Amino acid sequence: MNVLVMRVSALVLACMLLSACGGSGNDAGSVRSLGLTPTNITLDPFGTAPLSARLQFTAPEPGRVSVAVLGKGEAGIEISHTYSQLVTDVDAPVLGLYFDHTNEVVVDFAGVTGTRYSDVLEVATQPFLFVLEPDIVTNNLPADDSSLYFFSRQRFAFDSRGEVRWLYTGDALDIYRKQSDGSLLASSRQNAISYHSPGFVTISMLGETLAQYDVVNYMHHEVRRLPWGNYLVAGNSSLIDFATNGVPEEDVLLEISAATGLVVKSWDFNQILDPGRPPLPTNTRSDDWLHMNSAAYSAIDNSIYITSQRQSLVAKIDYDTGDLLWILGAHEGWPAALQSKLLTAVDASGTPVNTAAIDFWPYGPHAVQPLADGKLAIYDNGAYRGWFADNTVAAESYSRAVSYAVDESSMTVQIDWAFDAGRQYFTAATGDIDYFPETDRYLVGFAGRSPDASTPRLIEVDRSGNILFEAVSNPGTQEYRAEKLDLYQGL
Repeated sequence: MNVLVMRVSALVLACMLLSACGGSGNDAGSVRSLGLTPTNITLDPFGTAPLSARLQFTAPEPGRVSVAVLGKGEAGIEISHTYSQLVTDVDAPVLGLYFDHTNEVVVDFAGVTGTRYSDVLEVATQPFLFVLEPDIVTNNLPADDSSLYFFSRQRFAFDSRGEVRWLYTGDALDIYRKQSDGSLLASSRQNAISYHSPGFVTISMLGETLAQYDVVNYMHHEVRRLPWGNYLVAGNSSLIDFATNGVPEEDVLLEISAATGLVVKSWDFNQILDPGRPPLPTNTRSDDWLHMNSAAYSAIDNSIYITSQRQSLVAKIDYDTGDLLWILGAHEGWPAALQSKLLTAVDASGTPVNTAAIDFWPYGPHAVQPLADGKLAIYDNGAYRGWFADNTVAAESYSRAVSYAVDESSMTVQIDWAFDAGRQYFTAATGDIDYFPETDRYLVGFAGRSPDASTPRLIEVDRSGNILFEAVSNPGTQEYRAEKLDLYQGL
């Protein structure tokens, strides 16, 4: 049974001993108790987020509430948040609890009259035997960095000390990302076929399912919120059948209305690209000629980017018309009608480079991310790296993160930045990259199953190649994406 215990705040106790709590309510030096009891906090209110709790109480006056889960032990990391809304009736998530631990949760309340209130709740959580603690390889982050890391399919988030601080046990296959409203976006697990799902859901940080959307012919690989609220979803032009039936799949992009759940726009890449172009040599299925595995919208010029594993490319299209703007990838095999859409590889001076002599093009890429400066970042898996150069499989396979700069006026592209971790890791499929402009850092997720069980691995790195953080979680398992998040972002 979960246990909730109330104890008096050390601040309140000190105030009482010093007789400093008397006087008027607007005494700036006073700290009063809110009178909270165990009934004011509910652990795991929806039965799917056992390291989260719901705090509810009526305050003596309007004000702002702050919550803090104190760090465990001397090296523990406090996770705290001050809610910006002025409220009297408080209903707030408490996030970042440790499992198998009596957590100290500090609740502070700043009243509009200047009176401060503070209590401490003790919240005891149970052990979870199926959660494996990550192995922290490198940690050069500030001691108070309270951001968490997670892999999409493991569905738990851990801090820089390797402590699990958030866990989801509900119906989701992959947790893709956090949205601006603080909710999570995930694909549905129920009735999923391999990594194809019948739809997607939005989930609160307390584990409550907020909305559910069905996708005709199933979805796969990607779902993102568009700036105006609808969802961008990777779909199939026909009902999926993993038998070789010759019917194309993983080949359309859908825009689904957040209000109605209906498809309001779609882009068919059977018409935009060339389904007849020979794919990489491992693909003998004509139905999976594209294998679109990521998509992203750019508000800079109202465009959409996709990556294709089978065609080893990044493609950019116009959102309104669906017209193909360019193709970033090896030039071999394209029909004459699309030759003008191929970007030319150049160096920093604009001089064309010999792509047979250097690792320039992506191979089996994932996770396209358009950046604010017009560049784009991808995870380059390196599957069959060099195949188009000499029609043989390269002797050395490795994965990397790479950022490209495209000059659309000259239809050229250059490598802006790359990180290959010393060519130590290779994931033939899956993987992730995220860029954080506020710190000028990247998070690279070597997420697939590697031959030597050295992954899933995530690395936070700066543009100079300095590793700020590195961790391995459940080595040898198959993962999809890696994320870094602030539990309270958007709340």
